[in-house]
Amino acid sequence: MIWYLESRAPESRLTTRAPLQPLPFRIGRRWDLPLVLSSPLISWEHAEIVPEGGVLTLQDLGSTNGTFVNGRRITAPTPLAEGDVLHFAVLEFRLGLAASPSDLRQNTARLSALPKTLVEQSAHLSEMIRSRATEALFQPIVGLRDGKVLGFEALGRGCHERLPRNPAELLEIAQRVGVAAELSHLLRSRAIEAAPQLPPETRVFANTHPVELQRPDLLLRHLRELREQAPHLAMTLEVHEKGIAGLSALGSLRTSLRELDIQLAYDDFGVGQSRLLELAEVPPDVLKFDAALIRDIDKATPSRLAVLSSMLRVAADLGITSVAEGVETSTALETCRGLGFDAAQGYFLGVPAPASVFGVGLSLDDTAVSL
Repeated sequence: MIWYLESRAPESRLTTRAPLQPLPFRIGRRWDLPLVLSSPLISWEHAEIVPEGGVLTLQDLGSTNGTFVNGRRITAPTPLAEGDVLHFAVLEFRLGLAASPSDLRQNTARLSALPKTLVEQSAHLSEMIRSRATEALFQPIVGLRDGKVLGFEALGRGCHERLPRNPAELLEIAQRVGVAAELSHLLRSRAIEAAPQLPPETRVFANTHPVELQRPDLLLRHLRELREQAPHLAMTLEVHEKGIAGLSALGSLRTSLRELDIQLAYDDFGVGQSRLLELAEVPPDVLKFDAALIRDIDKATPSRLAVLSSMLRVAADLGITSVAEGVETSTALETCRGLGFDAAQGYFLGVPAPASVFGVGLSLDDTAVSL
């Protein structure tokens, strides 16, 4: 009988199996280990599977991002059984048992089924994640009553010469090859690392990818790690409506975020499904209206303005802070203020820039914008 670890990319039906030979079987990022996981979230020597008394046990080797058995983080050697689901940081495996080496054989996927550009991009993306070749830029969110900066949205950028710099393009590639959640984790981590360069008492708005809402346990695990890294940083998590899986899941997420002292924001609100039911049943702390609604708002028809005004009244009644995204002109800003938006964000108020541009020597009071 041969024990093995089976893994599968989230968007693929193809699996890979790694036999646990020889035992003990060590897992990590070090190049000469029996199982090398190149993710930057994996520690150099992450975990080890050891035979003890006829059974296998898994022990964490002091990893940064943890080892988990069936969703529970382990702190001591833990017995394993066939079918157990193991996580090394966010990478998932299933423990299996084969009768013979032939049972481990799998059909080889045909590379010709994948576009050449995608194969190349996948290799470059893996290299970019491994080397953490991304940077965080920040764009101010400005209060419309006093012009004070309420916080900064963290906007990731790629820094690999063979890949797009634009985060939307990068995440599209990552989703096609099954590592969108991992890339999103990296972009958030880079933002939190840069946050100390922002003015004191800054609030950082961090984004999510819709695929992360399919595994909220992994998302929350990453957020707990960020909270440990930055225990006093004011944080808001932005969730796109594409990722909303239902009221129950959304309510559970909001409860968990509150336990971590992290606000919840609905991003790009007002387009697509425009889920007013979620807004009423699970109100967020912040509601960010999509830039498509704000574009040319100073030329909008009375009916469009009336709809926006009614949505803003609902948000105000629920105690939700409303933010207009994509404000690019002074006339658009004045229209948003007249409609009753609490805050605004866009190139007219500030372009995305490194945290150092805003400076630790400033306070949020010093960063007030002339409106």
